[in-house]
Parts: sequence; structure tokens; C-alpha cells
Amino acid sequence: MDPTSPLGLHPASFHPIVLNHSPGENLWSTFTNIHPEETAHPGALNPEGFLPSFIKPLPLTTNQNTLECLNLNGVFALPNAPLQNALLQAFEECVLPSMPIVEWQSLIQALHGTYGSHGSISLLLYHAIMVSATTFVEMHHLLEAGHSTRQEAQESFFQKARLLYQANVETDGLAIVQAFLLMTYRLDAVDGDDSRHLIGIAISTALSIGLFHDGSQITNFHYRPTLWRRIAWACHIIDCQIALRLRRRPIIQRADFSHQMVSEKDFEHLQFILPQSPEVTPSYTDLSQNFSAQRELTLIFIANARLSVCIRNVLDVQCKESHLRSSASPTTPTSSASDESPEYTNSIYTSERMLAEWANALPNSCQTNPAEPRDADEEPALTLQRSLLHITFYTTIAVFHQSRIFPSSNFCLQHASQQITRVAFDLYRRGLHRRLPILGVTGILVALVIHIGEMRAPPSPQKDEATNNFQLGLEIMASLWDVYSEANRVTSWALKIIQQNGTGYR
Repeated sequence: MDPTSPLGLHPASFHPIVLNHSPGENLWSTFTNIHPEETAHPGALNPEGFLPSFIKPLPLTTNQNTLECLNLNGVFALPNAPLQNALLQAFEECVLPSMPIVEWQSLIQALHGTYGSHGSISLLLYHAIMVSATTFVEMHHLLEAGHSTRQEAQESFFQKARLLYQANVETDGLAIVQAFLLMTYRLDAVDGDDSRHLIGIAISTALSIGLFHDGSQITNFHYRPTLWRRIAWACHIIDCQIALRLRRRPIIQRADFSHQMVSEKDFEHLQFILPQSPEVTPSYTDLSQNFSAQRELTLIFIANARLSVCIRNVLDVQCKESHLRSSASPTTPTSSASDESPEYTNSIYTSERMLAEWANALPNSCQTNPAEPRDADEEPALTLQRSLLHITFYTTIAVFHQSRIFPSSNFCLQHASQQITRVAFDLYRRGLHRRLPILGVTGILVALVIHIGEMRAPPSPQKDEATNNFQLGLEIMASLWDVYSEANRVTSWALKIIQQNGTGYR
């Protein structure tokens, strides 16, 4: 992989970051005083020392040792033009709709402007965008760029982003929040920096800059208020979704978050591409010009924000139940301990009501079974995000009812598992299942567990349906082995469990 391809830009639009120098040189005077003849053509560029001008220069206070360390670790090496374009396409289709935390129009203008005339972006944020996109980009793009596996490619970008953060060279707190939100897409955290750890860094940084409160309350506020609010709600959504996966309480405290619910007006400036200037902002996907689909994606994001509030309540109920179980005496039934807590009982009914209200208020564009059939050629990103919304909802339902808190809980569990499998298999049939984030894989796992429980029952139509759904879920999981190692583990575990428990499955 050529780490310093000009990315299709004029050579003079590059600025030097690290050049060969003698110990006595003032490194930054070398960095900031480049002469035209030094960049007359690509061959004149130092392959280890230049970044395009769409990248913001590092602070002048950065010391030489830090710069050398970053350079030696390849932090200043960017992907070549074909890979960058493929990653940006994957980002626009698979990440941006569910995490609209960058001004896409401004970003693309910066990437394709000449001499930095259309602004610049943080190098940390750039690498984080690449981290998230490697989860979904077609594998052949990574292979052609010299990477051996998806995980290896993603780790390359992840380590660059982490080194930049650890070097403390990013001075924009909001860019740090954006970057770590995107880095939660990391596939394998062998070093312990899992999604919970990464969202924790994003949240602690957000708290330090006051992100969870209205910008009007902040002195010298210089961010676009709509972007500010979208990023705040993205933090809330991702925090709750990660907590749902791990059955933990969200990190963000209720008292620390005071934003009103995100609304369509917060997306009024969010146009993926400026259609009137294609020569400046080329289109990566059809979604770029599909403003109807963009509006529907906005509604889905808002629905996710509302659902995250429900998820928080459900996880509170689960944690309270766990506390009651641990505090009850060995001779006291859990149900009796629960009955003695009016707060616990009230939280159960509040969560149930909120989930029902969420489902009943869902706009038609967010429903998986609308009154009018949808176009078979619907924008794939729209189908994916809508499906993921419902997988998240039914996963929440399953978690809520897993302790059988109501007489109807068994039915609710069965219905939730059936719907998760139905929605996931529809994505599989359309070839969109490989665009599912890890939360989607968790939802399928939850459904598989419920199906296994039903398969242990005596022969019945319900058992037959559960067996069929189990097979469908297993088929989806098996197809994701090269993306998510968790899918491999789940497939092996599920097969082992049903064979050990004599369900009759072969």
C-alpha cells in the first residue's frame, strides 16, 4: 500500500509534517516554510513526510520526539486514493446514517478542495472515520491495498488514531468525542480497549466540554448548535446500545444530560452532498442525491434516540432486579422481594408503557411492515437502518421480559425472537446482512438463545417454528464469520448447546 498517495489532489496542496533533519534544526520552521519547487511533482515528495492540506496541522507546541514517534508508527501515512474512496463510500452508506456526527458536506469539500481552500479536518477524526468504515468496506478493496484481513486493516487505522490521542496533539474536544464514537466500531479488542472503554473516553471528554447541555450555556461557544446536539444524542444512543449488549447500566447519568429530544430541525444543514457543485463535491453513493431517503434516515435516527431513553429505563429495571436478588435472603423468593419495592414495581410498568408508546408513535417510514408496500429498489442504507432499529427494539423487549416479569412474558420473548430473525433474514436475503453492526449480531444471538429454549419443549408447531428460526439465525451467523469473531463463537456455542440438550436438532 502506498501510504502517501496524493489522493487525487494537486501536489502543491500538500504540507510537510516530518522531514529528515539534523538535531539542531527547528523542526517546525521546516514544516511551515515549504517552497513551491519542493512540491513541483509527486516524485519530489518525501514519502514519509507529507500530508494533504485537508488535514489540520498539528499544534506548534508538539515536540520533536512526539512527531518522530508518530511518524515512525505510520500515523502520517494515509490510504491511497482508491482505498480512501471505497472507505468513504462505506462510511456514507453504513456509518453516517446511524451516526450523523460529522458535517458530511463540509468534510467532502475539504477532502476534494485544492490548497486547503475548502477547510481541513482533524487527523484523529480522519483515522477514526477509516476505522469505522473498514468494518463494512468490500474486502477486495482492502486486499488490493495490501491488507491481509479486515481486522488487520482496521487495527492499522485504530492504532494511528489511538497514538494521536495518547500524544495529546488533538486540541478540539469535540473532534475527540467524534473520533471515539466512531472507534466503537472496532471489531476485536484484544488489548482491552473495547466499546465500553472507548465510549467511556468519548463521554468523559463530552462532559469536560459541556456537550450534554445546550451550547447557549457555554462561554465562547463556536460550534454549530445542530451538530452539537446530534453528537450529544449520538453519545446517548451508543452508550445505551453498548450497555444493552453488555447488560450494564449506561455510563451517562440522567442528571448530566439536559438536551431536548433531537428533532428534524437539527438536520436542516445536513445534506450529504451539494448537488449544485459536483466538481467540488463528487458523489460517492446514490444516497448523496436522494434527499427523500436522507429525511427518512433522519426520522430513524430520531426514533433511535427515543428508543435509547427506553433502553435506559429497561436496564435500570434489570439492575434493580439484580440488586433485589442479591439483597434477598436465601429463603425469600425473588418475586416477594420485588413486591416489597414500590419503586421497582413502578419502574417495570413505566418501562412497559414507554416501549408501547415508542412503538405506537413510530412514523410509517420507520416501520418494517408499512400499510403500503415499499419500492423493491429502496435505498439499501434505508432498509438497513430501519431493520437495525427494529432489531434493537425487539432485543430490548427480550431483555425486558427475560426474567418473566409478566404472565405474558413468554409470549413476548417468543414474538421478539421471531421478529429479530424475520428482520435479520430479510437483510440476509437482500445481501445487506454484512452491513450489520455488532449490535445486530447481538440481537441475533438473543434470538438464538430464545429459540433454543423453545426447541427443548415437546413436539409442537411452536417447536417446529423455533427450529426453523434457529436454522435461519445460524445461517446468518455463519455468513458473518470473517467480519465478527463473535459470530464464530456464537455459532459454535449454539450448536454445542443444542447437541448437549437433546433438542432433536441435527
